[in-house]
Amino acid sequence: MDHRLLTFVTVAEEKSFTRAATVLHITQPAVTQHIQNLECEFNVSLLERGKRSVSLTQAGKLAFHQAKQILAHYKETKRLLDELLYGDSGSIVISASFTFGEYILPYVLRRFQKLYPQITFMVNFTGKGIGNQRSSRKGP
Repeated sequence: MDHRLLTFVTVAEEKSFTRAATVLHITQPAVTQHIQNLECEFNVSLLERGKRSVSLTQAGKLAFHQAKQILAHYKETKRLLDELLYGDSGSIVISASFTFGEYILPYVLRRFQKLYPQITFMVNFTGKGIGNQRSSRKGP
């Protein structure tokens, strides 16, 4: 991934080079360098720099919108490739009565976890006005 785009989006959202550096866990000079490199590559100013904050130029607004889409596509591509490599993944929420949840559901969920180890689930136990939740990453 082009970290310059992530840096640019973070600066635009935080409206500050310093806050963006904190969020990204990099130094403020590194943030500045990433932005300068992008501006040099596109030959346009992306940010209006003020004393206490920054704002997007017209070109910056266009670049911000495109960068957000690129980062979203990157994230989705990574998710799809992980799914291809490691199988189905995600989360499931299950609501069950105490009787079913205590006696039958553990058996079903153990079998399910063997088939789909990347899927996490949350079980909500309900019964006669009493509610309880139990969360599990590996099964009952």
